[in-house]
Amino acid sequence: MKTIAIVGAGFSGTALAIQLLRQRSERLRVLLFERRPEFGRGLAYSGHNPRHLLNVRAGRMSAFSDKPAHFVEWLSKRYWDRADPNEFASRYDFGAYLEDILKQAASGSGGRRLSLINDEVVAIDETEPMRVAVTQAGSRYPFDYMVLATGNETPSVPPHFPKSLAAHPYYIGDPWSSHWIDLLDREERILILGTGLTTVDVVISLLDRGHRGPIVALSRHGLLPRIHKPDSWMAIPLSLEHPLTMRSLTRRIRAAIAEQENQGGDWRCVIDGVRPHAHDAWQGLSIEERARFLRHIRPWWDVHRHRMAPEIGRRIEKAIDSGQLAIGVGHITSIEQDGGLFEVTYQKRHEKASSVISAERVINALGIGFDITKSKIPLIQHLVRRGLLVPDELGIGPKIARDDALIDKYGVASDWLFGAGLITRSRYWEIVAVPDIRLQIEQLVGRLFAFSAGSPERKDPQTVLIGNNVRTRSIIYR
Repeated sequence: MKTIAIVGAGFSGTALAIQLLRQRSERLRVLLFERRPEFGRGLAYSGHNPRHLLNVRAGRMSAFSDKPAHFVEWLSKRYWDRADPNEFASRYDFGAYLEDILKQAASGSGGRRLSLINDEVVAIDETEPMRVAVTQAGSRYPFDYMVLATGNETPSVPPHFPKSLAAHPYYIGDPWSSHWIDLLDREERILILGTGLTTVDVVISLLDRGHRGPIVALSRHGLLPRIHKPDSWMAIPLSLEHPLTMRSLTRRIRAAIAEQENQGGDWRCVIDGVRPHAHDAWQGLSIEERARFLRHIRPWWDVHRHRMAPEIGRRIEKAIDSGQLAIGVGHITSIEQDGGLFEVTYQKRHEKASSVISAERVINALGIGFDITKSKIPLIQHLVRRGLLVPDELGIGPKIARDDALIDKYGVASDWLFGAGLITRSRYWEIVAVPDIRLQIEQLVGRLFAFSAGSPERKDPQTVLIGNNVRTRSIIYR
């Protein structure tokens, strides 16, 4: 019997546990750890606002690639009606779907092969014959392999933000928590840091609560996510030339968009056509080209790639047209607190002039944090201190090997510690949406199953010179 410990029961961890159980092997046991009360929902699907919609159509949100209509069929049974695969379901409903299929998988295993542990893993003890996961409550769980599926990190405190102000009760550092909105005065002036999908969710929550005060969303580029078209369409395949550079890739995409628009098509067809190539494209770029993408292209790619549901887009546009929601463009140079107000000074983009925004409350919606050296997750902190996780060259996550194993401070890929979902962003970049994570999970299951069966496919060894010592291990390749 081999035991696989999965840390985090959001989509990545839940999907991995279910896929492992689908192998129907009595030689596998799965421990699924989750610090939140609910399994399956994670941070992304834990909200209870039914107006927070997915930004991917229901027909693409199945947890199983071999059952593409699974989520749509589940919606139809839940609401006693025929669900439309082109609709944008609520995040809450998708969380309920994950909870449901996890319960089905657990009952199908008879409780023998899956343990749901409502506790947080904070450390790994390797002093015993088997590695042991140590939890916040002090419990100890032996395991053979571990997969980190820790998902979203809360946004980092912005530069120029004094620690004293970061502790202020009117600074909301975790926009996904639910308690802060009940404390608001509906006339308050609110500043939201960021203009991405997290900001969109925050604005929708404020509008649903009947907020009447002005809202300003501020980011360096002032870019809001674009809006899905109400109808669906066929993605246009896009071939990529190698070796890749950001210049050639950008030129190719722009030319394809221009061609589509000349033929009466839409740029969304081209962006969605890039999606199947995203992982290969990212891995085909040099470190310098990846850095160029993050520095110059990323904001525009994100808003075109990760779009709003049409219903949500209409509400955001209405808030802007009414003057209640304003979009600020620039970078923050200082933040002070004067009486009951935050005074935020920012320099406008391409201008020398500075402007000041006064607000009773500041909400940090800058998005997911990826700098593992600043992680607030105890287990990540522990693994970084021990050198089992090291930041990649671009600071967007830990270093990840080709088989999704974590690479340690010596450059050696682990034979027991793996990543799934967002924590593997340095290797995949596009590892946010369910279809992308689902593919990675299914491939990772094959590797873990091969390991647990004692017959992994092994190829070229990875060798690292450490002083006068040489460490060698074989790694699995796709």
